Amino acid sequence: MMEAKQILAFVEIEKTPVVPNKADYMARGSLQYEFSTEILQTPIQLIKISNAPAQIVEVLKHLVVNNVAMVHDDAPLKFVQLVQLLRAATLENIEDIWTQFKNEPVYRRWILDALPAVGTPVIVKFIKEKFLAGELTLPEFIQALVVALQMVTADLDTIQLTASLAWHEKLSTIPALHDVVMLGYGSMIAKHCVEVPTCSAELLGPIHEIAAEATSKNNIPEITLALKVLGNAGHPASLKPIMKLLPGMRTAATSLPLSVQVDAILALRNIAKKEPKLVQPVALQLVLDRSLHPEVRMVACIVLFETKPSVALMSSLAGSLKTETNMQYMAHHGSSKAVSSGSAASSFERFQKQAKYLGNTVPPVFVIIARAVRVDRKLLGYQLAAFFDKPSARVQLIASSIAENDNWKLCADGVLLSKHKVTTKVAWGTECQQYAVITKAEAGILGEFPAVRLEWEWEELPILITNYAKKLSKHIPMAALQAGFRFERATNSEKEIELTVALPSKRSLNVIVRVPEMTLSRIAIPLPVTVPINPDGTLSIHIDQDILFRVQNYIYDCTTAQCSMMQDTITTFNNRRYKNEMPISCYQVLAQDCTPELKFVVLLKKDEESEENHLNIKLADINVDLYALGTQAKVKINEMEVPISSLPYQHPSGSIQIREKADGLSLYASGHGLQEVYFASGHWKIQVADWMKGQTCGLCGKADGEIRQEYTTPSGYLTKNSVSFAHSWVLPAESCRDASQCRMKLESVKLEKQVILNGQESKCYSVEPVLRCLPGCKPIRTTPVTIGYHCLSTLSNLNMLDGIYEKSVDLRETTDAHVACRCSEQCA
Repeated sequence: MMEAKQILAFVEIEKTPVVPNKADYMARGSLQYEFSTEILQTPIQLIKISNAPAQIVEVLKHLVVNNVAMVHDDAPLKFVQLVQLLRAATLENIEDIWTQFKNEPVYRRWILDALPAVGTPVIVKFIKEKFLAGELTLPEFIQALVVALQMVTADLDTIQLTASLAWHEKLSTIPALHDVVMLGYGSMIAKHCVEVPTCSAELLGPIHEIAAEATSKNNIPEITLALKVLGNAGHPASLKPIMKLLPGMRTAATSLPLSVQVDAILALRNIAKKEPKLVQPVALQLVLDRSLHPEVRMVACIVLFETKPSVALMSSLAGSLKTETNMQYMAHHGSSKAVSSGSAASSFERFQKQAKYLGNTVPPVFVIIARAVRVDRKLLGYQLAAFFDKPSARVQLIASSIAENDNWKLCADGVLLSKHKVTTKVAWGTECQQYAVITKAEAGILGEFPAVRLEWEWEELPILITNYAKKLSKHIPMAALQAGFRFERATNSEKEIELTVALPSKRSLNVIVRVPEMTLSRIAIPLPVTVPINPDGTLSIHIDQDILFRVQNYIYDCTTAQCSMMQDTITTFNNRRYKNEMPISCYQVLAQDCTPELKFVVLLKKDEESEENHLNIKLADINVDLYALGTQAKVKINEMEVPISSLPYQHPSGSIQIREKADGLSLYASGHGLQEVYFASGHWKIQVADWMKGQTCGLCGKADGEIRQEYTTPSGYLTKNSVSFAHSWVLPAESCRDASQCRMKLESVKLEKQVILNGQESKCYSVEPVLRCLPGCKPIRTTPVTIGYHCLSTLSNLNMLDGIYEKSVDLRETTDAHVACRCSEQCA
């Protein structure tokens, strides 16, 4: 034995990229496997035919000998070869082979299995002759004939051959066989008309005659057979004879058995595929005829779908379901998922009868009044009031004229009847009685997609609207076509508009619009946003107090008088701006009810430590403080802090609410005249109720629209200086030990300079109060203020301060107002 060894030592590693051969390559497409679209036939090896009769006998013997105990592997191939050879044989050849082997059962079976597959008229003729001659049993004949008729080319000769067999007297004695051949005759005509679209209607003449004769004799079996033959043929020429047997089309047909009525309708199926426009109106009429048996209507619906109805027609069908009463028919259509509700109007009327005006039972959510006073002191304008009844989920808007002897009114009512249904009614005119439009919104499933249907109905509309609508309708067809809609003339209701929207996806729409005299439709309209509709088609509508609260306050944001401050600049109710030089720790009156009722007071001060704004609101029996801690808004009620997590707060009377809003807090007390007080770090806003306009006072003004008298002080004096105006609304302290921590008071100040007035040396005192530190306190911050002074001779013994604020202005000078003070411990 020899042994060989080899020792390998690692030296180095080298990474050299593989460089492809540089050559010209031909484009061969993608490496991805693609399935071809053509039908692939299994290749069959054709045999060379030299002597068909001899080769047939040879293959027959091979099949018989080699398929006794079990099927041989080559049996399928040999059977195909037998069929090929029989196709090449003449009728005489086949006759000879049949005569030779008909008495040998195994050979006979192989021949009868192969002959129908040949598919030539010769074979059909052969099968017919052998049966009539008594050489084929009934089962053999039926099996061979049925397969042969399916395989043979349907030309006129074959059709005539089948007809002669169908009307042979021998077949008339065997009902089952007669029916098979007759049905095969109808199928042969159908195949022929596929190859020859202009096929003659005369081919069906005998069947039409049979149907007419059977109908006259009330021969139910013959009528049924004729209908099935006509149904197999599916020739449009049979539509008229079939219609004579349709229920509802003639009186006699209604008396026919239900099975015959169903067969008559089903006979239209193949015709519907060829001529849908002819069959569609017939089928639709049957579907909508509620006097017919439910089964008849259901079968008619099947035929209707064979006509491939348009989306608009489907909408009409779905619309008819809303008043359908037959549960069997509804179950067939899956009505539990269809857009339907016939009780919406009646339910809505029931609510209105219970309470026509919600104002009689519930308080208004809000009221808006727009008014004007004429020279003759007569009022003009309108009032809008909104009401919400939570138990019935009903919302009502009432707009009415406030002019004397004017009964014009608009009433808008809305009720959420269920998750699927919303109904509204808008009526207007004298006491809401002249005109009305009812809107119904329903949600559900149309076909397999979530859908919403909107319907507008009216009894009477102003002539202006109807005239304009008629002019507009002339332009709808062209506009619809340009927008990609399908347009169809239709006999829709003259006082109704219906919009059906289905969502095949959350980003696309199928739309159907039905208006008087026309129907418009379009599918797969892309949407820029996702539609928030539930998969079951239910409406995602939740009417609750929070939504109404947001709507209400949005309206007030747009309509009420507002006062706000941003970075020490105040914007008054009358939209005048000025800078407020705020004193430290002293409250200023922002806004208050200046009527004897004094329903509310809103105070503002700057905190001594943080110099952040602080609001104090006094109304009813509570004292509310809104202040900032860092960047977060806080609230105290009657000196007790309320955690933000405990909001919203509601007063036991229900007239005051405090809740979070944006980055701050809002107080709502519309019943007290304060629509909203919003507070956030560095910003606040006050809105007063509409009926408080012209009755407020304070830094925010009167809310009366008169800006020339905006700087009116508490005494009624009209100052020209914004600082003097702002300081006049400070609540001064009584002493430096005051609990408010304010260290200032308002006083008339002496002008500290020599004044020569009318040639005399004079002393002057301010006729406007100036903010000064209390005795024992010193100013640490001041701000200039220009005010008016009244002067008297220095020789006068009169007390200058008596009634000083009512004196005339002799001159205007600038002095310092104190805005921050520091007091000693010994201050009084």
